[in-house]
Amino acid sequence: MEENSSFLGTGWSFPPTFNGDTGTVEMVSDQEDIVQSLEIILSTRPGERIMQPDFGCELSQFLFEEITQGLITGIRGTISDALLNHEHRIDV
Repeated sequence: MEENSSFLGTGWSFPPTFNGDTGTVEMVSDQEDIVQSLEIILSTRPGERIMQPDFGCELSQFLFEEITQGLITGIRGTISDALLNHEHRIDV
């Protein structure tokens, strides 16, 4: 029985690459599309994406901080909030 995964979607590969023969953008589907989406969300700082100022995850605020339970809780919360707001195809 084939699993219906069409809700996972299809999108441009990241980073964008082009087929040398056809000149078309390489596409990724299903789980690979989600994996690449997560990478984009976690590596984008809010304010970097034009027309979407809230898109991204502000992890840079945790750089060079002392590793404490509070820091770990803050990182988890920041990642969780970003994924809940920007990637609706996964459960956090």
